[in-house]
Amino acid sequence: MTETAPAPSPSFTLALLGRFELIGPDGAVSLPNKKLAGLLAYLACMAPQPQHREKLSTLLWGSHFEAQAKQNLRQALFKLRQVLGQSALRSDGEFISLNAVVITCDVPQFERLVRKGSRDALTAAADLYRGRLVDDIAVNAEGWSEWLAGERERLSELAVGAMVALGDQELSDGRAGDALLAGQRANALNSMREDAHRLIMRALSAAGRNAEALKYYQAVVAFLKQELGTAPDATTSALAAELRKVQEQKIVLPAAEPTADLSHRRSTCSATTGPPWRCFRSATWVMKPNRTTSPMASLQTSSPLYRAFASWW
Repeated sequence: MTETAPAPSPSFTLALLGRFELIGPDGAVSLPNKKLAGLLAYLACMAPQPQHREKLSTLLWGSHFEAQAKQNLRQALFKLRQVLGQSALRSDGEFISLNAVVITCDVPQFERLVRKGSRDALTAAADLYRGRLVDDIAVNAEGWSEWLAGERERLSELAVGAMVALGDQELSDGRAGDALLAGQRANALNSMREDAHRLIMRALSAAGRNAEALKYYQAVVAFLKQELGTAPDATTSALAAELRKVQEQKIVLPAAEPTADLSHRRSTCSATTGPPWRCFRSATWVMKPNRTTSPMASLQTSSPLYRAFASWW
């Protein structure tokens, strides 16, 4: 039985998320100019789809005459083959593509991990996203600038979505701290994404920090009003309403032990000291707010304790 030989490992590794980094068998590889780096980055992002030569020449040399732009592209492809090897680029008539057997890139890998969607895959995708696409490559070409702006936004939104999805899974598994970190990372990439804000609120509440979650919501309200002149969407507002209910339940004083003691004090007061207001000071220990709760934990008209005292009059 004939065994299939394993596929050869790529000779080069290209990192585009964040700073441009090309690593070869002997270490880091420097390209002669930014347009060569831009051409390689574009082919890597579009792989495995072949790209038409005219599209490539317009992308980076659109301001040149057609003949000059095509000549510049031929020279750039020649220089890339000198650095990466003849097999790194595939040519089929008017179409050029990158050979993934020779060079592997973090962008396609990042997209595959996001599509996979498991906790491990999303964790790896979040770690792989080191920053904006080729953050250190500046090419003075209109076609390049337009493509780069759109691609940066697309990949950033993928990263935010992956981090929010990861946070949701962490919350479901009871890891509120990890969920909070995922939400904070997502918010750092795009502070306008309300799903990231909601993740932070839910993670804080799940970690027992419900009051902080509500304070964070108020900060979001102020931020959106200042930046966009709008209010949070219905989903975010509904979450805040749920958290308020949780907070209200927390500030209602425990009923078991204090109520038993209070009823005892009531009967004692009635039997020995007369009207209940004479016992009021001896019962106020029940109403002292705990250091770990809101000051609103003191006596309120809606609390069972208030109603208990009111019923005596």
